[in-house]
Amino acid sequence: MSEEVHKPARPYIPETLYALIVVITTERICLRYQSELLSVPRWIIVSATIGLVLLAALSWRYHQHLVTLLLVSGIASLSAAYLLVASVADFSSALAAKAPSAWTFEITRDSTKGTYGYRCRARARSEGSPDGEVWLTSDMPFENGETVHLIGRTKFFEDDDYGRRSRAQGVAATVRCVNVTDRERPHGLRGLVFGFRKRVVSAFEKSDTPERSLVIGSVAGIEIPLERNGLDELFAACGVSHLVAVSGGHLVVVAGVIAALLEDARLSKVHKMVIGLIASGLFVLFCGAPVSALRAWCMSAIALMGEILGRRSHSLSSVSFVALCFALVDSGVTAQLGYLLSVSAVVGLCLFSSYSLYLLDRLVPRIGYIRRFSPRFNRSLRWIESEVRATLASTLTAQAVTVPICLETFGTLSLIAPVANILITLPFTVLIALGMLAACFVPFPALSSLALRGADGAAGFAVWVLDGLKRVPYASLEIQGVGVWIELVALAAFILLIVLWPTMHAHVWRRVVPALCLIVLAVMIRYRWFAPARLVVLDVGQGDAILVQEGPSAILIDAGPQESLLAPLERLHVEHLDAVILTHLHEDHTGGLAELKGSIGVDQVYVANGVKNHMSRQLQETVQAVSGREAQELTTGANLTEQHFHLKMVWPKQPVAGDENGDSIELLLEYQNGAAHYRGLLTGDAEEEQLAQIEQQVGDIDVLKVGHHGSEVSINEEEAHRLSPELALDSAGEGNKYGHPAQECVDTLESAGAKFLCTKDVGSITVKANKDSIAVYTER
Repeated sequence: MSEEVHKPARPYIPETLYALIVVITTERICLRYQSELLSVPRWIIVSATIGLVLLAALSWRYHQHLVTLLLVSGIASLSAAYLLVASVADFSSALAAKAPSAWTFEITRDSTKGTYGYRCRARARSEGSPDGEVWLTSDMPFENGETVHLIGRTKFFEDDDYGRRSRAQGVAATVRCVNVTDRERPHGLRGLVFGFRKRVVSAFEKSDTPERSLVIGSVAGIEIPLERNGLDELFAACGVSHLVAVSGGHLVVVAGVIAALLEDARLSKVHKMVIGLIASGLFVLFCGAPVSALRAWCMSAIALMGEILGRRSHSLSSVSFVALCFALVDSGVTAQLGYLLSVSAVVGLCLFSSYSLYLLDRLVPRIGYIRRFSPRFNRSLRWIESEVRATLASTLTAQAVTVPICLETFGTLSLIAPVANILITLPFTVLIALGMLAACFVPFPALSSLALRGADGAAGFAVWVLDGLKRVPYASLEIQGVGVWIELVALAAFILLIVLWPTMHAHVWRRVVPALCLIVLAVMIRYRWFAPARLVVLDVGQGDAILVQEGPSAILIDAGPQESLLAPLERLHVEHLDAVILTHLHEDHTGGLAELKGSIGVDQVYVANGVKNHMSRQLQETVQAVSGREAQELTTGANLTEQHFHLKMVWPKQPVAGDENGDSIELLLEYQNGAAHYRGLLTGDAEEEQLAQIEQQVGDIDVLKVGHHGSEVSINEEEAHRLSPELALDSAGEGNKYGHPAQECVDTLESAGAKFLCTKDVGSITVKANKDSIAVYTER
């Protein structure tokens, strides 16, 4: 017999939340159109500000305090955004007037791995010039807190999405470090904490395994080991990246450990809370002081102040106040994805977690009392059930309120996130607790090693679970082309929910559940039979794999290296391939073919003329097992047509063995559907010597798949200008030993007017045709 389910009370909405919404919205609009904002005459801005001040005074006079607060918030946010935009412009002018060697760079964020080495955020200072933020790239990682003097090159942003996003965060340019002339460690408390952090990471990095990299990333907040082992992509695919990012969840674990240690101490509750706050503050500093952790720590500080003053704390008021202060002090945080996701999730939990639990109880009644079991067992069972339900309700709530932002940014929706969160929340808590103990015990290697083994075990279990969940069909949905409007629609829906706060009856669920099943069925049919027309350069590491798909038809050009192909195809919900074209026989183009057996159906495998007799026995058996038939050879001029895609083989012109880069099949791709049209050239590993023999036949193109992973001899300046691609796409693995893509190749293509994108930076790259243009979407 289940318990009666009662609807929770409608949440109280503090005035600070209204102010927060006004501030974030105003600042994001201003920062999105920053160039337009700077072009507005100052007298107009001053007049508008005075007008808002007068309106605020008038509303205060007539006791309209909420209106007054909103107007004041609008004034403050407009001023903060304008000051940021103006300061970035002033700093850019100063940066252009001086060489990087005249500046001192203080590292403010940990380094991450990128295309051309490492990248971090730094604050640049020079006597007589305004300070400002830059992206600092180098061949070596810099440590958070250190001060660097260097010789380098400054590159200012173009007026594209990346440049606008960077300037909106307060970053004026990218400085490329050529040579470091001096490095200075931080001093004082910061120096002590960061020095200890370096010692901890050095001790942890003695074991370079995926499990240990997860421990380092979760405990020390360092992303490089996670990126090196591909765990950042795994956690993103499963919708649990928030667990790795140091935030409020970590501080809860710290507080729990401190509370357990101080349980028998003869201290007052307030004293214990102060000690816990200091310890958690040191932990935040130890992790590099990320914004999400700082916000959570400030909330803890406000709660402590309320406890000391004898006032009851209201979580939503505290969250809104802290987030409001962050946005007004530095309006650039409103352009940072981490801040938006963190604030949205916490506000959503405060507002809707109880209602989500209520809906869950309505959908799935609680177990109740089971007579054949003992009372003690029943209590344990009900406690476990309550914890699972609370975790599931919180996960669904956090995912629901952050979905609009994630869809706009990433274009993907994880459907397994609720299950993933339930399964790994407990091992992750264990991982963090044992990892922190291991860090504290670093001066005592035996104790530290013991704690690390436990943390590695919990991390290994989490990775194993997530790796299995990631392979579930339709684990995530790709929903591209979503604009900022989705956020406005979601905000309106959440407001409507709060206003109505409806009671959910059982008969409603009986209608909702079948409707949801129909939606799921429709999604499956859509991805199998009505897939969008797209060209996708898959992120398969150091290899090549390109998908050409429309509706039920799909062709794969190359299969990437071993154990790299299936995951990206599953993320795109590819269930059948009409053909696989192997451009040549190198392992990084054929190794992943075996993964398709038993997972994705293949009708035919194609190779170049003359290649079949040079295929290894193992590859021949793989082709037979995957497609059920032998490989078929293509000759120059051969055509493959799928829906509105047309592929024509333009190279090689003679029979080849397929064991050289120059033997690669090159395909001229054309897409034509009414006014939507583009031409592309897919080159395999062919280089400039082969391009020279087909460029006249190919002519002007829109999209170029760069040959041989962007090597320095993949294309020359004359070929780049004659082909004149608008978009150059490259496939290369992060940290590859060949240095692909070469800077010479990137410079050659960009000088010809092409936008260069590489999978090791942005993940899989999708190209779609619009009426008068082509649209490009990246995985990250």
